Amino acid sequence: MKFRNGDLCRVVSNRSHRDPHTGDLVLITREKLNPDIIVVYYVEGFNLTRQSRFHYKVDELEKVEEKCTKTETL
Repeated sequence: MKFRNGDLCRVVSNRSHRDPHTGDLVLITREKLNPDIIVVYYVEGFNLTRQSRFHYKVDELEKVEEKCTKTETL
């Protein structure tokens, strides 16, 4: 999956770090750590749960999709 700066993601792997970040929300801050590489395996993100920046493998994350429901106005 392709991640872009500003994407909101959830950590889905329990192998992401020594202290697993499973379930944490991450805001992608940098999609390419090295401008010379073509295939992106790692991204940088700000972990909203831990209030710190980390690097994640792209297969450890899933994009949080916005789901809207139609509601009636009163």
